Amino acid sequence: MEIIPTSVSDKYLISQGYNLLNRVRCSRVIDLVNKIDKEKTVIKRDIDWKGFYQTLVENKILEEFNGLERIPKKIVFQADLIKKLNLIKSHSSDGYFTVQDYFLEEQFIEGKRYDYQQLSTTEEQKLIDLVKTFHNASYFRLDIRKGSNFILTPKGELYLVDLGSFIKKRGRFFNNYRKEDLKELDELLKKSTHVKGVM
Repeated sequence: MEIIPTSVSDKYLISQGYNLLNRVRCSRVIDLVNKIDKEKTVIKRDIDWKGFYQTLVENKILEEFNGLERIPKKIVFQADLIKKLNLIKSHSSDGYFTVQDYFLEEQFIEGKRYDYQQLSTTEEQKLIDLVKTFHNASYFRLDIRKGSNFILTPKGELYLVDLGSFIKKRGRFFNNYRKEDLKELDELLKKSTHVKGVM
């Protein structure tokens, strides 16, 4: 069932041929969308709230790691929506908060939350390699303990789907955060029947 557009950003998406299928509000607005004869995609927009700009971070990471296995593919980053519409000069309103006038569209990964008893050894190793790839590029705080950030597809492929909370290396505490990521990963994989720890 399509949702009713409620903001200038929604109306822009409709004008560009998107159907708004589902919506989640957290520290940002996340829409499941599609176009006629196209696959479902995800559109993410930041809410101007406590300085959390996860969509901007995620856009940067998807660009930097373009082509990396097991993360969504970036489709488009669109900015200055209000200027394009020439309707109003202020940002669009969404409840009590302001929705930024940009959005990120990325691949929709269909599947279910990570089930630690169902992964193959190969997929678990890919997860370990993925975490190490980000660490080698000096990114940390991957929210590994949040199983909802990992999607297991019907083909048995494991994806990390929410990259907006990553932090780039800053200062001397990076190794501590890196160890915390690895500890969380180790705890998750111990629940599995295949891999017994990574540390």
